[in-house]
Amino acid sequence: MGKVKKVILTVVIIFIGLMVLSVVVATLFPTPSEPPKKVVKVEKPKPKPKVVKPKPKQKVDLKTTVRFDGKQFTIVNQNSFDWTSVKLEVNSGLISSGYILRQSRLKAKTTYTVGALQFAKPDGQRLNPYTTKVLNMTITCDIPKERGFWYGGWE
Repeated sequence: MGKVKKVILTVVIIFIGLMVLSVVVATLFPTPSEPPKKVVKVEKPKPKPKVVKPKPKQKVDLKTTVRFDGKQFTIVNQNSFDWTSVKLEVNSGLISSGYILRQSRLKAKTTYTVGALQFAKPDGQRLNPYTTKVLNMTITCDIPKERGFWYGGWE
């Protein structure tokens, strides 16, 4: 074999060795084509506790008669049940409060008489029937399992 053949054979062997070495290095140490992804632990959201809201009480029309004689009101509870937490309001408006009287209970089938001066605005001003015209009255109260309501007016 000549010197040229030996040199060519040596170059081929070195070339093959470099190729094998590059395959081994590439297998052991791959070059990432994308940056490594972070592993994120995803937790399921905790369910929100259920809030049980009581259903609003239905408003029921009260059976009543209300009269005003210029000095006092006569209110008749014609229902077969007591009214509790009663709010009587004279001259109630959409924006402002009227003259209010609160009673803890008005018994069923009973007549109540109340003087106009017992009604007062939240600031303490009393209803004076000689200087203030009585226009309307609203009654709201608790009744068994519901809310009672009545509205009436005078001309």
